[in-house]
Amino acid sequence: LSNELSTFGHLYEGEKDSALEFSFDGSRFAIFGYVSADYDGYEVHVDGVLSGNVKLGGDDNDTAMVFLSENLGKGKHEVTIRGSGRFNIDSVVLWE
Repeated sequence: LSNELSTFGHLYEGEKDSALEFSFDGSRFAIFGYVSADYDGYEVHVDGVLSGNVKLGGDDNDTAMVFLSENLGKGKHEVTIRGSGRFNIDSVVLWE
């Protein structure tokens, strides 16, 4: 991953097939990213199950919430983000 300045601090970037993994104790999470024609997207896996495909390409040129998980139930959860092309992550928000 590389990073660039963003509205929140740093914009973390990855390429196709690169992955980011994290775990959290809570019930839900959201991912914010920079939507621009310069980016492709990624898959989001939660607890080993594909939960969504994020598409970042577009003409917005702005930071937006690009993924909101369903209510997962309170507990520990494992998240894997795997690039389907060039992608970025601005920030992650967690619900307790």
